[in-house]
Amino acid sequence: IIATIEAGFDEKYAQLERQHAEFAVHIQTQIHQIQQQIVQLHQVQQQTPPPLPLPPPPHLLNNTFGPPLPPNMLTRMPPPSQTNNPNAQQPPPL
Repeated sequence: IIATIEAGFDEKYAQLERQHAEFAVHIQTQIHQIQQQIVQLHQVQQQTPPPLPLPPPPHLLNNTFGPPLPPNMLTRMPPPSQTNNPNAQQPPPL
């Protein structure tokens, strides 16, 4: 009985060793392919010029002090000065 168990164990062990060897070859192949892809990627990056910088978004072109102003802030006019406009209604004297 022990001899049968040992024979089965040896057989399983040999099978595992074969699987391990096949897996190791598979991993080595994968590593080699990845290394080739990295080399090709570096070659392509060296051949292509760097991309041009993108233009700034439109709201940064006219307004450098933060987010764009709401439309009502852009169209609001200051109140007319009453000293420069003779036709303006003067408040009645108290």
